[in-house]
Amino acid sequence: MGSVYKKLVRREFGEENYARYCRYLLYETGRNSPQNPMIYEDMYHFLEGKDKQVLLFMRGRLEQVLIKAFFISKGYTAKLSAALGVMFFVLLMQPIQPVFGILLTVLGIGIAVKTHEYIVNRYCYMDARLIWIYKNVLDRLCPDGKK
Repeated sequence: MGSVYKKLVRREFGEENYARYCRYLLYETGRNSPQNPMIYEDMYHFLEGKDKQVLLFMRGRLEQVLIKAFFISKGYTAKLSAALGVMFFVLLMQPIQPVFGILLTVLGIGIAVKTHEYIVNRYCYMDARLIWIYKNVLDRLCPDGKK
């Protein structure tokens, strides 16, 4: 399970380009500059031949991914507190039925999955840098965002 940013960059530019971009970002880790001219130019040349409608569609997908990442980040604490509250309530009841044991197991698995999703999307710095570069390229290619 990868970050939503990683999935978008791999879908838009392909697996090979994504791996190359990541290698280049790892190589230049010592720099503090968030912008990367080599990746920017490569993405720009990859997208400059595309139709305006395709670029607007790509921009829409980028906006959807940014919103999804925001909701993953902001909704995690509410989901975690609700699941822990239910677990605490069930444990206070001290149930004997095995159904409650299954419920606690399912809730524990759900907490683990949501925690993994949150951590992966929260700490994906290279993917976030690639998304930032990608957004700058799209902003340059269709600055007004209209047809």
